[in-house]
Amino acid sequence: MWENIIIYVSIGLVAAGGLFFALKSFLIPLRVSYLIRLMDQNKLGLALRTAKRMITKEPNNFEAHYLLSECYTRDQKPELAFMELKIVSQISKFSSICPEAEFRKKIAGMYAQFGQAEEALKEYLMLIRLQPNNTEYLLLAGELFEERNKPDVALAYYQKVIKMDSGNAEGHLRLGRLFFNRKQYIEAQAELEKAVSLGAGTGEAFFFLGKICKENHDYNAALNYLDKAVKDADMRMRVLVERGSSFLLLGNFDGAISDLERAVSMIEEENDTISLYARYYLGQAYEKAKNIDKAIDQWEKIYAVKAVFRDVGEKLSKYQEFRTDDLVKDYLTASNEDYIGMCRKVVYAMGLTVQDINPVRNGCQVVAIDEESSKWRNIKKLPKLILFLRVAERIDEPLIRRFIEEMKVARISRGSIITSSDFSPKAEEFVTSRPVELVNKERLQILLNEAKKIPD
Repeated sequence: MWENIIIYVSIGLVAAGGLFFALKSFLIPLRVSYLIRLMDQNKLGLALRTAKRMITKEPNNFEAHYLLSECYTRDQKPELAFMELKIVSQISKFSSICPEAEFRKKIAGMYAQFGQAEEALKEYLMLIRLQPNNTEYLLLAGELFEERNKPDVALAYYQKVIKMDSGNAEGHLRLGRLFFNRKQYIEAQAELEKAVSLGAGTGEAFFFLGKICKENHDYNAALNYLDKAVKDADMRMRVLVERGSSFLLLGNFDGAISDLERAVSMIEEENDTISLYARYYLGQAYEKAKNIDKAIDQWEKIYAVKAVFRDVGEKLSKYQEFRTDDLVKDYLTASNEDYIGMCRKVVYAMGLTVQDINPVRNGCQVVAIDEESSKWRNIKKLPKLILFLRVAERIDEPLIRRFIEEMKVARISRGSIITSSDFSPKAEEFVTSRPVELVNKERLQILLNEAKKIPD
């Protein structure tokens, strides 16, 4: 009797266990499908709670982790979504609910979003193995190789995209940009023009086409391309800086100032490279337009953020007198008419009489004679050629050689070059045995003070 009871109980326990496992295997997918239904119905709060309960009971339920990540993404909590995807990666199981390709695409994007480019690249390489004909992954991997300073590898990926799909505008654009960075301008232009013809990414394509023309010193053609690129809101600040610097090279200072002021107004990060160049070129444009106060203001803003940026330290040093000496300031910023008048007075302060005075680029040129000799008819009048310059750049030997040639043409044996900057050692050495006097900014200050005493 007892033996029969034991047998029946054993059979019952086995049956109950089987029923339990059968129910469990039935209910788990039911709970996942329930979670999916909640998400489809946009019941996000309930879906989040359900997913968390499922994970509490089954920590390795990769589908629940994957769906919880999607819930967090919809709830605009990318950090939490990323954490759940990394757990799925550790479990490394996939299903129809958590497809491997879809999962890897999402986590690759998350790695890139959170600045983990190396991990993102690994995922894209896995995706390329899964889907070797997917050009999107080839492009993304190529871009990451570019960022890792491996342009040759990136080039191979972009070329593979074009081989697979010759009409891929993004592929042509990436190739064009890469060729530009390698200074292969002919190849870059061909790829960028192809991208434009295919009608995608044209803002960036026009931008680089403009830069190619600028590199080739064809500034008008560069402006034509940049005028089209400026319509792209994402590219606008970079385009304005390039367009402004092109106007600057053409000598159109008003156009340069207009574009560069717009670019500066868009600055969000002062230490960003584009921001620094926007201020630098704007300072140059102000300097060329003789608005030195505003130029100094731009250079000081750069200096406060990055003191070693290009030559801002040198520029501020050169214009130090400008901030403390009103006479130097007037010399640098006066209108052409007033400037000619100042130079005339300086000539008189030097004991000379002006015979002829004419404006030249960045200054004026004077033919003068000794004041004493001009009073006497019988004394031979010895002319002197004087070049006034209002520039910040150091004067070098080639300019002095040209000046001496002008003296020979004019049959004038003596000369002076007067500048608001200074002279290079080579320039000073060159005039040692020649009849040319060099007057730097310190001596100019003295002459300006003397000239101030001369009545109008």
